[in-house]
Amino acid sequence: MGDAKHDEAFTQLLDRKPLLSGNVFSHGDYESFKAQLRNLAAERGYHDAQFVTQRVNIELSDLSAAVVLHFQSGTRYQFGEISFCCNELDEKLLNRYPEFSQGDYFTTRQLLDLQVALAGSEYFSSIEISPRWEELSSDNQQVPIEVVLAPNNRDRYQIGLGFGTDTGARATLGFDRRWLNSQGHQLKSLLRLSQLQNTGLVSYNVPGNNPAKDMYSFTTEVNERNFNQQNTTLYRFTARDIRHYDNWQRIWQLGWQREDFSFGDEPKRSSNFLVPSAEFSFIESKSAQQNRNLIDDGYRLSIHLQGASDSIYAETSFVSARVNAKWIQKLNQQWRVLLRAELGGMKVDDFDKLSPSLRFFAGGDHSVRGYGFQQLGNTNEEGIVIGGQYVATGSVEFDYLWRDTWRVAVFSDFGNTSQTWPVTLKQTVGIGVRWLSPIGPIRIDVANAIDEPDKPWRLHLTIGPDI
Repeated sequence: MGDAKHDEAFTQLLDRKPLLSGNVFSHGDYESFKAQLRNLAAERGYHDAQFVTQRVNIELSDLSAAVVLHFQSGTRYQFGEISFCCNELDEKLLNRYPEFSQGDYFTTRQLLDLQVALAGSEYFSSIEISPRWEELSSDNQQVPIEVVLAPNNRDRYQIGLGFGTDTGARATLGFDRRWLNSQGHQLKSLLRLSQLQNTGLVSYNVPGNNPAKDMYSFTTEVNERNFNQQNTTLYRFTARDIRHYDNWQRIWQLGWQREDFSFGDEPKRSSNFLVPSAEFSFIESKSAQQNRNLIDDGYRLSIHLQGASDSIYAETSFVSARVNAKWIQKLNQQWRVLLRAELGGMKVDDFDKLSPSLRFFAGGDHSVRGYGFQQLGNTNEEGIVIGGQYVATGSVEFDYLWRDTWRVAVFSDFGNTSQTWPVTLKQTVGIGVRWLSPIGPIRIDVANAIDEPDKPWRLHLTIGPDI
């Protein structure tokens, strides 16, 4: 059988073979098993693999079939030298993309992963990866890999108009420089104007040791909000170290921020904070076969920790933690259940000195539908929501596949913020419709607050993946 005799993948395939003594012979199973052997050999670098013998002996006297298959895998080849062609980036950067090295056993999976990683970089408009089998020699078991790259447009411009029930009408302008130098550094900028919030940011990104998964990011941001008599202007600079590990991500961040804010007729105050933080996220999901943006089963868990000390450039000392989770389970071909929860709490010396962007709020499209954006929480003497030290929100939703690209949903959300624990929860109920578009679900929901029946039903519009 050749080198495949000691390959665990072939052992597992043989253990699952359908051609067993006593089973009814099926020519379809016979051809399928041969195809599986050929495909596995090609996938795992057995370039010379072939069937030496392949026949079925039929004996009519006892209605039996004897299957004779002799498969010679030959040598399992290894990855050889990797060469990159036709691009402006430093080859040292490109050589950090492959997660295999010269001398590792060949697999097509590794080549596909390399193509996906290069495509995700936004540096290239096309990528062709070819094993150079014709360059093999009798005394060389390593196949060279050639990667031909066509550079992308260096500059990317973005302009868009939209509407969100949390933001109102909005306009977006963006400019990205996909690479600034041969080291692959990137510049991204965005200006978003809306009825309730205006944001401008510039981000400078540096590829990490594994550029497909690691990055250093430096961002300057200005954010202005004016809604529900909450008036804030936030100036922030952050430095982040981002690492991806299979299904989970870790972010270390150090941020400096100044925020000018007022609630209602209160005089405007300013706060300055130097805030270190850490975030850990884990995502596991299974996409629908017809559309990879649609999730059939999966869950997401994220934990965010941050704090500051009044002895190191902060108006007041605080530590806070927030946990977000979402779970989607397919019940059958039509029904799914979607569960969502958020819990957060903090310890702060002087809450009044804490910037609004560091407080907890609830309400809105992704929090408690039926209430406006950040409409839930403690209020001041004027009845204006000022946020809280604790937050708890949740959602239970069932949706039904009504047509191939349409779902209908019923849901109940609940949540609130508070200065003390436990949090007194507000509850809403609602219905919705989802269009399963090629870019992901587009959701239209209407919801009403059970605890405040005099409040009108509220419309919510969201776009994006379920997780």
